[in-house]
Amino acid sequence: MAPESKTPESRTSRARNEEPWQGQLASPEERLAELLQSSRLTDLTVTFPGHKKVMKVHRLVLAMSSPVFEAMLFGPAGELQGRVLHLQDESPEAFKCLMQYMYLGRLGLPNVEVAVEALRLAKRYQMGGLLSFLSQFLQINLNLYNLPEIYDVALHVADGPLISKCSQFVQKSPTHLLTSTVRFLSRRVLTHIMAEPIKISEVERFAAVLTWGRSQLEARQMKESPENLRRAIGDFLPQMEILTMKPDDFVDYVAPTGIFTRDENMAILLNMKRVPGVPLPAACLKPSKESSFQNERQLRCVQFDFNRHGRQGSIRVHNHQDQILLANLKVSKPVQLKRVFCDRIAFFEATATVRGACGLVQQTVTSEGPEGFFPTPVTLRPTMSCTITVKTKGFYCPLLHSFTLWHDGIRFEGQRPFLKAKGPMLYFWSLEDTSE
Repeated sequence: MAPESKTPESRTSRARNEEPWQGQLASPEERLAELLQSSRLTDLTVTFPGHKKVMKVHRLVLAMSSPVFEAMLFGPAGELQGRVLHLQDESPEAFKCLMQYMYLGRLGLPNVEVAVEALRLAKRYQMGGLLSFLSQFLQINLNLYNLPEIYDVALHVADGPLISKCSQFVQKSPTHLLTSTVRFLSRRVLTHIMAEPIKISEVERFAAVLTWGRSQLEARQMKESPENLRRAIGDFLPQMEILTMKPDDFVDYVAPTGIFTRDENMAILLNMKRVPGVPLPAACLKPSKESSFQNERQLRCVQFDFNRHGRQGSIRVHNHQDQILLANLKVSKPVQLKRVFCDRIAFFEATATVRGACGLVQQTVTSEGPEGFFPTPVTLRPTMSCTITVKTKGFYCPLLHSFTLWHDGIRFEGQRPFLKAKGPMLYFWSLEDTSE
């Protein structure tokens, strides 16, 4: 039986099908798109603890898109061990946006929430082009309902154009924002808004801050009391132009809250009447520019690197659990702690508990939001110890390891968990260098 004859067209089609995939795609862009879709030639697995999503990626593509990934994956002090990269505090949806931009030079944004998270990652991984694209997207889609989260991320990444857009939005409808939306604002957003010239009365400003403070206490399940309210909004009191209120408004709206003591109320009223020789309460005094510059200049940072030879604790996934970041922290000289931070470990808030020599609690301060800034500095002296816990998800490390280190002539000692991440960082002032 004679072999079946083949037409030229069938021979050409078969040859095309047998051609390697590289030859079937005409441009580098098409080949990168194929690599993204097919996971061909991948050499790295990205996992997201707490999520089931796993991504197969290429080291080279990540490194050529971000100097941070280049250092992590190819640098001499690279943090990655093996072929798996664990991203503790990043959502798979936001990271998928980064991957689309890395491989395709473009991306589709499903919603504003994902864009906000992707903007944080673009800043973290120093992807300037993506940062600009996401900023423009959020400016276009800004509205009254998503303003709190967009404003917060704009301040977090220091995006000037996006911050300006948010500020303009506030200027257009300040009364509505500071009545219905203020409880959803982060501390840094409210701080930024209060520092801006907005067209509302001082009574409205105070009412907005008070509403925000009450929402913070409710979120933390704390009892609403004058003392707790004052702690919650204490940072905003110096920004208030209390003396511009009418005495009757102060008596009707401010004094009944109990934020100020009876003596402070009297001092404020006497200052409204311009009675000479009566000092304004310290809670109402704005810090001078000179003292603010001095404090900023003296702020130091100490990092508690993990013990590479220590035994690692077990890693388990929890949701919104209190985890110990530093335990029994002691110092050889008096310091004030202003901020706590831990790279690549996301937490929702941090709480510093200071105990005296007898074990009694001397001070408890809770940060506002994931940046770890304490609204009131945490004072720590050689006779005291401090334990810092964070409300987080994604890790659980029951084993604590002792450490001792010196920084700027101050000895720090205590215990901390052993984690495959950069150790906790504390930002502090040395009281020996200040007038306190």
